[in-house]
Order: sequence, then C-alpha cells, then structure tokens
Amino acid sequence: MQVLYGVVVLVQTQTVVNDLASASLVPKVLPTEMLAASNSALSVNSSVAGIAGNGLGGGLVQLAGASLAVAVDAVSYAVSGTLLLFLRSPSLRTARVRGRRGIVGDIKSGLAYVRQDRVLVALCLTSGIGALAVAIRDASLVLALVRDLHFSPALVGLLAMLAGLGGVIGGLLASRVAKRLGFGRSVLWAIVVSAPAIGLLTSPFGVAAPLVVGLGQFIAGASGAVYTIGQLTMRQLVTPPDMLGRVNAVRRFLVYAMLPVGGLVGGFGGVHVESRAMLGVAAVVMLASVLPLLAADVRPGARP
Repeated sequence: MQVLYGVVVLVQTQTVVNDLASASLVPKVLPTEMLAASNSALSVNSSVAGIAGNGLGGGLVQLAGASLAVAVDAVSYAVSGTLLLFLRSPSLRTARVRGRRGIVGDIKSGLAYVRQDRVLVALCLTSGIGALAVAIRDASLVLALVRDLHFSPALVGLLAMLAGLGGVIGGLLASRVAKRLGFGRSVLWAIVVSAPAIGLLTSPFGVAAPLVVGLGQFIAGASGAVYTIGQLTMRQLVTPPDMLGRVNAVRRFLVYAMLPVGGLVGGFGGVHVESRAMLGVAAVVMLASVLPLLAADVRPGARP
C-alpha cells in the first residue's frame, strides 16, 4: 500500500500540471470563435478514451489481475508523453507569459484576479462543490456495486463505459446547447440534470439494477460533458491569456481539495451508514452547486 500511495501522489501531481497546461494552451493556438468547438472535440476525445480505458481496465483486472492492468496503464502514460513531443506550433514557440512574480506571487495574483470577477468566483465555487458531490458519489457507488450488488469487475467496468459514452454524446451536443441557451444556462441545466442522474443510483437494488445504474452513469456522463465544456469555455472567454493558467490553478485547487474530503465522506458513510443513503447525499450536494451560479446571475452567459 505504501508503494501504491507513492505512485498515486506522483501521478496526480503530474496530472495537475498537465491539465492546467492543456486548459491554458487552447486559447493560445485558436481564435476565440473556435474555443467552444475545440473544447467539445477535446471532451469527445477524452470520453472515447475513457470508454476504451474503463472497458480494458475491467477486463484486464478480471482476466489477469490488477497489477498487470496498472502496468499497462503506465505504458499508456509513456506513449502519451512521447506523442506530445511531436506537438509543433509557431505561436507556442514564441508564447511568453507576462506578469510573472514567482510561485507565491503568481498564487496571490491568481487569487486576486478570481476574487474581482463574480463569474470566475461562481465557477470556482460551483466546481468545488460539484467535485465534492462527484467524490461522494464515486466512493459510495463502488461500495454499492461491489459489496451490496456483488457485481463483477468486468460489469463495473462496462457500467463505467456508459459514463464515457454519455460523455461522447454530451461533448457532441455541448456547442449546440450553448448556442441555444448560452454558456451560463447550459452550465446551470447540466448541473440540474446531473443531480437526478445521481439520484437514479440510489435505488439500484431491484431486478434491473445494471440497467438503472447504467442509465444513471450515461446521463451523468452526458451532463458532465456539457458542464465541463461550458464552464471551461466561459473561463477562457473572460480571462486574459496571461492570467488563464493562474485562474485555472485556483479552480483546480478547490476541486482537488474537495475530492479527498468527498472520498472520505462517501467511503466512511458507505461503510457506517449505507451506500444508497450516501448517493442521495451526493445528489443533494450536486444540486446545491448551482447556488453560486444563481447568486452571480450567470444565466445569460456568453454565446459561442
């Protein structure tokens, strides 16, 4: 377990660096009018990878054990890093971030910039609360599927693939939804839909348990993609390129601060209370994440 803890810390540390850089890179290479479409394409790509990864992961664990599955995952990281070496763009070669003040100064300037913008404050708070709900859901759902329903690893992986499939559909529809409703409303409605999707998971103990869980996973994946694309594009539109990395870091810190809290709440509650009850708590927390957006009145939003 000590080795596993160390690996997780290293992987997640590099994941944060990668995600912040990739989210800040898109506006440097594409014009503003293409941001929504490009974010949708990236989201679809990620969801397709998630479908394949969850299916392969569950199958590998079932057939060859968890150790081999983790080893295959390590190889996939190496391949991904190698592919990035072929990324070429004149704008990236000449790009320079102005206003840097060192690590501490950058943190302070990022926080100060977020605090002065009501939209950014609302997006960051909503993301943090939503991350708490997702972490509670994920920890409770695993307990419910494995301990209470006795699902096999392959079936758990298959159900997780449905979330990825929903992400593909949501990614394809996100730009169209934003054009019709505006980014602000599309983000709000995505959260409102996500809460009942989690609620579907609170009653997976009947005859059609796999179907109920699968439907909840699919809807959550689709609404999650619409939310992710909408809020990311809003941040890119309202934030200057030189500040975008620091603003993304502020949001990311709130999200990652909530994930372990939600994992502990979901795991502890699932063991000592009931997994189904904790899934209900996750649904309520998810619905509550719309409050900062409503308080900031971001409903009109921006249109692509």
